[in-house]
Amino acid sequence: MTHLAEYDALTGLLNRRAFLQKLDVYFKYAKRYDKQGTLIFIDLNKFKLINDAYGHSTGDAYLKFIAEHLVKTLRATDMIGRWGGDEFIVFIHEINAVPAQKVATKLVNSFCSSEIRIQGHTFTPSASFGLSSIEKHIQDVGQLIHGADVAMYTAKTAGTCGWEEAARK
Repeated sequence: MTHLAEYDALTGLLNRRAFLQKLDVYFKYAKRYDKQGTLIFIDLNKFKLINDAYGHSTGDAYLKFIAEHLVKTLRATDMIGRWGGDEFIVFIHEINAVPAQKVATKLVNSFCSSEIRIQGHTFTPSASFGLSSIEKHIQDVGQLIHGADVAMYTAKTAGTCGWEEAARK
């Protein structure tokens, strides 16, 4: 029952509720002990077109591939969740903005150079990534998520597979 309550049934990743609970615990720890961490918000580009053109079973297979790809590409210690629909969220412990930029670049490159083959169709995944790091001015998890979300939408506006970082104050 606990597994069903904490993990997304389709992808096997943490669900939104469980991710938020774990993130909140680490965030409080990080603020108290001056630790670092970076949140990456991921939104798949043009996923609706895949779902509409090829059907929900193809869309589901696509989402499963993305989840597996994230697990293979990131460290075992990184926290990965499905935020909802075609959005994913990652928290990278113990790194600040500069190394997180390298992780984001690695993710972008791995996405843009991958191919997904589903039911005779080949897709190249594309996603927009937004980064937000735990900094002095970030007071709660909501601000951290908001920063990553805004940065992701800035990247999405560019219309290509890429990433942006939250504005620093």
